Amino acid sequence: MVHERDLAGGLHLVVYTDAHAVGGAETATAYLVGALDRAIRVTVVGTDLGVVSRVAGSRPDTDAIVLRPIRGWWDISRIVTHRRMFARLQPDVFQASLPWWRACLWAVWIASTIPETCVIAVQHLLMLPESRRAIAALRFQARRVDAYVAVGERIARAFEERLHLTRGSVRVIHNGVPEMSYASDDAEPRVPTVGTIARLDPVKGIDVLLEAVAPLPGVNIEVLGRGPAEAQLRTLADRLGMTDRVQLSGWVDEPRRRLSSFSLFALPSWVEGLPLSICEAMLAGLPTVATDVGSVRELVRDGETGILVAPGDPVALRVAIKSLIEDDQLRRRMGRAGRQRALEGFTVVRMAQAYDALFREVTGRQTETK
Repeated sequence: MVHERDLAGGLHLVVYTDAHAVGGAETATAYLVGALDRAIRVTVVGTDLGVVSRVAGSRPDTDAIVLRPIRGWWDISRIVTHRRMFARLQPDVFQASLPWWRACLWAVWIASTIPETCVIAVQHLLMLPESRRAIAALRFQARRVDAYVAVGERIARAFEERLHLTRGSVRVIHNGVPEMSYASDDAEPRVPTVGTIARLDPVKGIDVLLEAVAPLPGVNIEVLGRGPAEAQLRTLADRLGMTDRVQLSGWVDEPRRRLSSFSLFALPSWVEGLPLSICEAMLAGLPTVATDVGSVRELVRDGETGILVAPGDPVALRVAIKSLIEDDQLRRRMGRAGRQRALEGFTVVRMAQAYDALFREVTGRQTETK
């Protein structure tokens, strides 16, 4: 008998992450968990206490389980522990968050062996491996899931091409962020400030941002985030003679609440998925200058809500920033257009609705074939 499970009847979702630090993918997962229908029972399973606590903490009465990470095919005891835990939980849907290509490979395979469990894998980043072995592992993973999801169109099509998957087999669900109230245009800082929210890591291109802004007198930079490149960035700021204009503020709770202190938002990354920080900046009414990588173009409409430049080009980045700093009307017009775009397509409510529909689809299809 065909039985399509009803989400209102108490679907059990297990969200899995093997990340060891909270980044964009983990924040997006936390936003999703917090926004899902309360009729869905959620258990968060992961290999890092801090990450699991962050994701589970977004929703009251969410169970949280921490397991020791699987180190490889030879780590039989931890594979068995994972298998026993997944079997005991008996989820209707198992959803793995993949912030990079090696993430959750073992967990997805193990979950796919649990009877009556539908498996969803969510790719958050456009970072494709080169080795044949890695490609084979990802192809195997794609074949073991009931739904393969990417957070952006460009990411989805790139994975299909690289893994030789049928076009359209990787579906797209854009990330979204919670709505909140922000200060009005009248609250703009008196000193022009280019702000960003990013991990201090070379891949985020903060060094390129410093080089771009250095020749712009009177323009400050504030970076909310921490990471391994902090010392190098401080050294670079000193060498460029802009120590007094660069503020590395470190980690702050609810960094998006600080967005009203920025004149515009910049994200000069070398690699991205669909950045939550840009979603939040747009929702705050800030124009964005960003590099055209990953699925950033799906967020930022060049010339309408912000300006896109090539990665690693401080001159192009400088020209874009300068044009917005010097033109109040352009800056505010792009900011308003960006906020409207964010409200229309990149809220956490829309993201949760899309996953709700996906859960209904996979559980219905899965039960028809068993």
